[in-house]
Amino acid sequence: MPTQCHVFVIFINQKCHIAKLIWSPVKQNTQPVYKTVEKKMKFANKALLAAVIAGSAVMAGCGSDSGSSAEETALTALVKRNPLTQATDSCESLGGIFEHKDATAEKAEVNECLLTGRITATGATLDKDTTYILSGMVKLGYGDVKLAKDSDVEWLNDHPVNLTIPAGTQIKGQAAAAFVVTRGAHLTAEGTAAAPVVFSSADEDMVNSGEWGGLVLQGFGITNQCPDTGLCNILGEGGVGYYGGDDNTDNSADLKYVVVTEGGYAVSPDNELNGVSFQGIGSGTSVDYLQVNDNADDGVEFWGGAVVVKHLVITDAEDDSIDWDQGFVGGVQYAIVRQNLAADAVANKLADKGIESDNDGDSMDNDPRSMPTIANVTFSLNAQTTGVLHREGTGAKVFNSIVFGAKKCYDIDDQATKDQIDTNLIHSNIIAKCTHASGDTDSAKDKDGIVIPSSVEEVEYAKTLLESSVSSINTAATGTLDADYTWSVDAEVTNKTFTAANSAITSESYVGAVDPAASSFWYAGWTVSNSVVLPN
Repeated sequence: MPTQCHVFVIFINQKCHIAKLIWSPVKQNTQPVYKTVEKKMKFANKALLAAVIAGSAVMAGCGSDSGSSAEETALTALVKRNPLTQATDSCESLGGIFEHKDATAEKAEVNECLLTGRITATGATLDKDTTYILSGMVKLGYGDVKLAKDSDVEWLNDHPVNLTIPAGTQIKGQAAAAFVVTRGAHLTAEGTAAAPVVFSSADEDMVNSGEWGGLVLQGFGITNQCPDTGLCNILGEGGVGYYGGDDNTDNSADLKYVVVTEGGYAVSPDNELNGVSFQGIGSGTSVDYLQVNDNADDGVEFWGGAVVVKHLVITDAEDDSIDWDQGFVGGVQYAIVRQNLAADAVANKLADKGIESDNDGDSMDNDPRSMPTIANVTFSLNAQTTGVLHREGTGAKVFNSIVFGAKKCYDIDDQATKDQIDTNLIHSNIIAKCTHASGDTDSAKDKDGIVIPSSVEEVEYAKTLLESSVSSINTAATGTLDADYTWSVDAEVTNKTFTAANSAITSESYVGAVDPAASSFWYAGWTVSNSVVLPN
């Protein structure tokens, strides 16, 4: 509900004397304050008074909602149980348990703060000298519940729960733990190249996957799963609560030099959490210099929204490295994707796609159509995987990128996706060197659209994109990736400046994630040790 909401119950007696009962909740307090103002209440007939009171209640000043002010929603009930407070920066003000641990022969002295449940204290700044332990699903704010009224949305926007994580802070998740930034809340996690903010599992190393959940951002961004009218509540993957709305400029976070590693815990069979989940995240959100390392599911996934992520590093993701669906119209620029190059299916660490992209499997032409801008990405892929999969009607504008090392570079499924080629699906100035440019080489059927098999679902349309005169994909390159992620044969690289419709994407002329003319490389120094190193 709004910050100041007034309900007037007006009584008018035979002499037009008036009394009014004012219901006025104070900001950041769910318990209403009642004040009674009387002016010459001289009703002679108490029965008449009762009748007038019962029949003359008028509600005003309570936003766009109709009905009684006493109607409780999931949000108002949650706020009543967990009132909004002002943080004091202490562990306890966040609902945590603080513990000082003396040094031992194995471990150094440490301060720890165990966080559980829901953080409803706003304005806190964590202490970089304290290690924060996540137990279970820790949620920032209130917006993960199903919203029922416009006043719910207004209240969340008017009462953000803000949290700041300074450079060098370590956040460690126990098994099944995750950190969820809910709708209306805001996370500022800004590290530096020398001192990134690190989310990892609770153990002392950084060498495994699936040891905790991951980082989830939920916003009021637009998805094509929202109803045509009314409020949008889409249940997030992994049981993390609801996201979605009508604001693709929503601001959920400012992330800079953040590392998320060892995540992807399976909350149920075949239901793991992504390294970072962007659920309805708007363009007002800033994400720059983000690494997801050793995740048991996708590296990053975008469900709708319009956020643009820059300087992204995805290493050793065990499913797709970059995934989008539900009308994502944001983008990714300057990204390194390096799969586990030694993994195989027997070891169960084999990744899936470099990019897996969808619009809507139930209604492939659903609007808004997924159509992000992808620019300056370098994929170093396992020889048993697929580089780029487009399906279910997605569009994409892909510029100045390198797809290297996969079994096949391109896989395009569904007629609705083919229909986007040359208009909404364009790959411009791409080097694509894989064992096969496209097609299912394990099948006798040609899945490039030349020979139509008996089942239309098996038709594959990658060749349409590869032969497009609008797109430009070099499948004849003979070079390789150098150790710095640049292409080894200069003559095979066309420096061509692109211009993207998305103003958040910077025009560049070089191909791939790294400028060959740079004196230093943007991914060096802050990422997990040895995670970005290519084999000789």
